[in-house]
Parts: sequence; C-alpha cells; structure tokens
Amino acid sequence: MFRGRAAPQPVWQLPARAANFVRPILPEAWIAADWQPPAIAFAASVAASLLLAALGRRRQAGLAAASGLLVALFLVFGVRMVTPRMLPERLPWLVLAATTLGLAGDMLGLRGAALAAVSGLAAAAGAWFMLGAPRALPDLARIAAEALPVLVAFAVPLWQLVPGRAGLTACASAAAACALLAAGLHLAGSATLFPGLALAAAAAGLGAVLAGAVLAGSGTGLAGSFALASAIAGIAVAAGLAQRAVPVWLASAAPLAGLALAPMAARLLGLGQAHPLGAALAVLGAGSPLVLLAWLGGRGG
Repeated sequence: MFRGRAAPQPVWQLPARAANFVRPILPEAWIAADWQPPAIAFAASVAASLLLAALGRRRQAGLAAASGLLVALFLVFGVRMVTPRMLPERLPWLVLAATTLGLAGDMLGLRGAALAAVSGLAAAAGAWFMLGAPRALPDLARIAAEALPVLVAFAVPLWQLVPGRAGLTACASAAAACALLAAGLHLAGSATLFPGLALAAAAAGLGAVLAGAVLAGSGTGLAGSFALASAIAGIAVAAGLAQRAVPVWLASAAPLAGLALAPMAARLLGLGQAHPLGAALAVLGAGSPLVLLAWLGGRGG
C-alpha cells in the first residue's frame, strides 16, 4: 500500500522525530555533545514561552518548561518501550504522563482538596512506575523496602511545586532544585548521564523563568509544575537506585531538602519567596549542605 515511500510514523514517535530534527542544528563544533540536551531544553523552553505568549496563554508558561524538558529527554533516549530493568529510560514517559495530567488539571481547574488528591495519586503512580511497575505480589514484596523513600522523593516536589505559587516561582524553585541535583550527582561521582539529565531539567525551567521575566503576567500552570516535579523525583530515584552509594543518595536528597526547607531558609536569609530569584536562592541555600556532604563522600570513596 505504501510502496515507494515510508509508512507513516505513529503519533507517539513524534517527540523523538522532533528531537532528531533539532540535533543537526547544533554540531559538536558549536556545543559539545554532553551540553546539547541542556542547550536544546533551554532554547525549546524559551521558544515555547514566546509561542504561548503570542497565543495569549501566558498563564501556561510552565508548559514551556515541560516542552523543553520533553524535547531534551526524547533527544537523549529516543522512543523505546521500557522494561523493569530500565531506569533512566523511563524518564521521558514519566514526564510526558505528568505533563498530560497537569494539562488535564489546568483544563478542569483543579484546586484545593481535589488537587491534593490528584497530586497524591500522581506521587504514588510515579513511585510505582520508577520501581518497575510491579503487579504480582512477590514483586510488590520485593520493592517494599524501597517504596517509602521513593514515594517521599515524589511527594516532596509535588507538595512544594504543584500548589502553584504566584508568577513563575514554581519554575524557578524547580530549576534551582535541578541545579542542586546536577551539582550533587557530579560531585558524588555519579555516572555522567544523571547530572546531564538534571542539568537539562534545570535549563528547561530556567528558560521559562527568563522568558516569563520579559513577558509580564506569565504563570506556571499545573502542566509545568507536574512535569518539573516528576523530573526532579524521577532523576533522583533513577540515580539512587542505579548507583547504590551513600554520596549519590545524599546528592539525590539535596533537591528534596532544598524544596522542603526553602521556607525556613528564606526566613533565615531574609529572602522573599514570592519573587522567582528569592525562591531559587532559598532552595539553593537549603539544599547546599547535602551537596557539600555528597562531595565529601565522593572524595572519600
């Protein structure tokens, strides 16, 4: 039927095809291969922010961060069906599902108890997915010891980012948390892949924040908050489960501590969390001690 030409590609392959289209635009003579995903995440986030502004959807600027992050993730991993043994490869699908859930929440106008319930279910679903999506009772028993810390890893970013602070503070906080994760994993001696993924997530959030600083009236929306929260948790969990070392666990905990303790750090440092810069500095200040410990542990190893 399609003799002489390629058959149409399934819709679910479009993100990877878009990423492969972008790849030749950035030859390694311009940007080293390891830096291309963060650069593309940043550029795609800024471009999506401008597009949303042109469409009169500035309150959805967080969707720009989600778009940039998805392009970067599918650029790294392509499109593949994951198995229980594949940890990092689960991240594009995790973020895509979180973005879709956030978009649905934006359309339904979820608030209050309904939003809290959806966020709780999202945390449980994300933890279950990153633990290999077990269904049989023996498999559930096998992951029982890891279930609680992984669930906490998802609950903290969702708890801190999803309620939707004013303006773009959620994107700024998420970008700072991802920067902590990237720095901590690098200093802990983690595999290069994981700090690179965290840096791409930070770049996507930063792109939305910078574009929003120019475009007055921009906000995050649930799509961006869910996407960035799932990225923080997913990368931390993937690194921690793939490399079972104390320095890596400390690095994975740094963004969680930064987000959870940011209000206290803001009071101690005299920062206003209503502004994106103050929110980001509070997260960095609260999570930096664990990054330092991860570095010391990595040197000792």
